[in-house]
Formats: sequence, C-alpha cells, structure tokens
Amino acid sequence: MELNASLLAIIILLSIYIVFNISNKFSFIENKKQKLPPGPNGLPIIGSLVTIGGRTHESIANLAETYGPLMTLRLGFVNVVVASSAETVKEILQTHEMEFIGRPIPDAATAENGYELALPWLSVGPHWKKLRKICNAHLFTPMKLDLIQ
Repeated sequence: MELNASLLAIIILLSIYIVFNISNKFSFIENKKQKLPPGPNGLPIIGSLVTIGGRTHESIANLAETYGPLMTLRLGFVNVVVASSAETVKEILQTHEMEFIGRPIPDAATAENGYELALPWLSVGPHWKKLRKICNAHLFTPMKLDLIQ
C-alpha cells in the first residue's frame, strides 16, 4: 500500500513537471510567433493570475514598473495585452483602432437587447462611421471631456 502511494506521488510530480515544461515551451513559441509585448511568465493552466493577486490595479501598476506601459498577461489560456498608461491607450486607439473592430462580443453585452447597434461591437460600415463622427464631434471634444471630469 505504501509502495502504491509513493508510486502515485512520483507519477503526479513527474506529470506536473512535464506539464510545466511543455507549457513554457509552447508559450515561448506562441510569444515569438505573435510578437507580443513583454510580461511575466505564467504558470500552466492559471497563467499570470497568481502574479496579479487580489488588488488588480496595484498589481498591474507594479508590473508596469517592471515591464513597461504595454505588457502581456496570461489569464488562463488567454493572452491579454494590457496598456497601463493613458498615453499608451491613446496611441493604441488613435493609430490601431481598426484592429479592435470585429472582436468577439462578450456574453455580458448580449444579455440586453440593442447590443448589436453599439459602437464597440459594430463592424466597419456606414452606420459605424456615422456614430464615430457623432462621438468625435459631440462627446470627445476637449471641452466636453473637461466638463465630464
């Protein structure tokens, strides 16, 4: 009985070791192929969730000091690119806005009716261009943003 328990423990530890090594090799290949920004190495299955901890905003601010304002976090099996400064977000949204169009719609957005007409989930077309023009002319002017702040 003791021999079976010891053998089982060795098999479990060996399989955990193999999973860690395979996961790290695949994440290395994946990061090379996608040219992602730097970020903390994640553990298999849970990714960088241990690094982030309970107070997310403080953890990301601390990580930004190490990895810069643009970093990659692994949340489980999903790679997430995080922009942690207002300047970086502004640059991304002004120069690369077309990459954000056509992204998957989260289930939380589909819970209410009318989500398909909202600006973040529209595909590029005449309706999207019209809404974007209205937002730029009436909502995102410096005077309106100062009033909101």
